[in-house]
Amino acid sequence: GPWSQAASGWFPSAGLPERTALHKYTSVTFDAVVDDTAVFLTSPNDVQIYPRKDETYACGFPRMEDLPASPLDISPCDTIATQLKQEATSCSSLLESSATKTTA
Repeated sequence: GPWSQAASGWFPSAGLPERTALHKYTSVTFDAVVDDTAVFLTSPNDVQIYPRKDETYACGFPRMEDLPASPLDISPCDTIATQLKQEATSCSSLLESSATKTTA
């Protein structure tokens, strides 16, 4: 994951790379249950939709940017979250009519 590069400092003898990819994705969780098929949209925004037991998770819009030391310090970009919701809901009327539970 995006914080993997920190592991090289935790385990210096493991030979882990000091620099890894730092793609930050925006994610949205929908309060809807869809069938058990993951969806990967062919779009410049790399939108991916994953069904879960009691919700649906969507992510996309990768950006290269530095991440804070703690995931709790990440704040979502409302504009990108809205665009992600639009792309994800264009695939499913169930998602379109459901509430968004979280955005990160």
